[in-house]
This record gives sequence, structure tokens and C-alpha cells, in this order.
Amino acid sequence: MAGQSWSPDGSGGYLANSVLSKKMRHASQPMMRARQFVRKESGYGKHKSDTLLFDRISNVATAGTTIAELSKMPETNFAITQGSVIVNEFGNSIPYTGKLDALSEFSVSNIVLKALKNDMAKALDRAAMVELQTCQVKYAATGTDSAPTGTFDTDGTQSTAFTRDVQAFDVKEIVDYFNGTLFTPPFDGENFICIASVGFARAIKDDPDWEDASKYGDPERLFSGEVGRYYGCRFVVEANVLASLVDTSYKGEAIFFGEDPMIEAVAVAEEIRSKIPTDYGRDPGLAWYFLGNWGLTYDTATAGEAKIIHAVGTA
Repeated sequence: MAGQSWSPDGSGGYLANSVLSKKMRHASQPMMRARQFVRKESGYGKHKSDTLLFDRISNVATAGTTIAELSKMPETNFAITQGSVIVNEFGNSIPYTGKLDALSEFSVSNIVLKALKNDMAKALDRAAMVELQTCQVKYAATGTDSAPTGTFDTDGTQSTAFTRDVQAFDVKEIVDYFNGTLFTPPFDGENFICIASVGFARAIKDDPDWEDASKYGDPERLFSGEVGRYYGCRFVVEANVLASLVDTSYKGEAIFFGEDPMIEAVAVAEEIRSKIPTDYGRDPGLAWYFLGNWGLTYDTATAGEAKIIHAVGTA
């Protein structure tokens, strides 16, 4: 048919220009939870070398006991060990051209800034979580759904595979192990903390004894991502590092811990830095930077020292 039409451009398409939406959309980000539970060491910072040392005091070598009236007071001692955190540089950058900045309808620096902040949050949260995962005590959900058992490995390597999904039984096993074997103080004086993958949290929340976080406590004091509690353990869900499925098909990975599990050493707090443009200002850029690191307060499975249990598969 003769006449004008939208296609091709020469017949009508040139009569209008494409319109660029004024709303900028960024990729969604995973839930990041680890760093809110880490104690930042206040005595460390710039010009303090690359190593933070901290002392650890053991229990007394010989426990006190009854004393006969004419006997001397028994004497004992304790051991002092030292841990350390060696700081590393972390960072990433996005360069862009002066021409792009001059011709773009949007602020290129603002777009780059948001992308870098998202990357920084994920990278530092991952580094903290990976350090928590190096703990010596590992847990596997074994047995069957109807006759569950739990297996602890205490050499830092999970050598026992999951044989079922986690359930409320496993939370009880882990909390009881903290209380009865490791003598680990709770994180907040009453409850342990579990940072759970989405799969792990789903399996536990299916239990009828689950308590929704909104039904207790002061909502303003809940940890970021906290979803509930069970058997003296507060649950926080994350989706940045932990696997929802372990050993091919079972739910799922989680980190449990008590009081003071890890130290954060910060020489230079995370910050955004601008590149000094060269080539007469034609190559600007932005970067994020952090100088610091994380270290477990006790890298051990010894009673009275271990603070962390990692529920994880063998893969």
C-alpha cells in the first residue's frame, strides 16, 4: 500500500525521536549481613604497622579445690597466647572518558559512584564472611528426616556429608554443643546468632516452633536481616556468600556464633576516591578503597575458646 508508515524510517520513523527514561535503574543487590556482628578494634588505625596483635588468656592450668586446714593454698597459672590480623588492601575502580561525561544526559559520576558502593559492600561483606567460614568446628545434618543425627568435625575441614535437609533438631544440636561442650557465651548474653542462607532459613522457618522476629523485642533493635529466633538463637538471612544448597541438594549453609567471634582491623576505613585525571582531564574515574582485614578471636575447636560453628557441606 502506498503512503506513509512508521517503518521504514524514511516513510515515517524519522518523525519522532526515541525518548530516554529519566529514571536510572541499577542491578539489585544480595543481602549482606556479616560485618554488623564484627567488633572493630578501636586501638588500631593508620601508622600502626600492618599487623594487629591481640592477647588471649586461657583458663587456669589447675582448677581450684578444697583445702585441708593445715595445707598450703594451691598455686596454678594460666597461659597467654597471641593472635594477629594482617591488613590487606581492597578496592576496585571504574574509569570513564571526559567525552562521555560531557555528552551524557545523566551524571556519569553519580552512576559510577552507586555501582562502586554496591561492589564495595559486597566485597567487604564477602571477605568478613569468608573469614568466619575458616572456623575449626563444622557441622553436618546426618541421619534421616525421621531419625535425624548431627555430626561435628573439629579439624577445620568438613569431612561429613549432609544426608538430609536441616531442621529444628540441628539448631538444638548446635546450641547444645555451644553450651555443653564449648562453653561459648551467647552473643548478646542470651542468644547465639545464626547467619543463614536462604535455603537454611526456609527449612528452619517451616518448623511450627519458629518465632517470627516481629513478635518479640524492640523492632528498632533487631539486627539487619533478622527474621526470627529459635531455641536461644537469633536468625539473620543473607544471600551474598552462603550457599542455599549443600552436598548437591540439601538445605543449606549457615554460620553460628557466640560472643566476640571475630576482630576487624581497620587502618583506612572504606572510602570513595577520585582519580586525578591526566591527558588534560580526558580520563577521569572513581574507585573504592579499604585497608584492613578480619581475624577470628580463637582459631580453635577447644572448649572455652571456640566461638563459631559452620554448618556446611563437603563440596
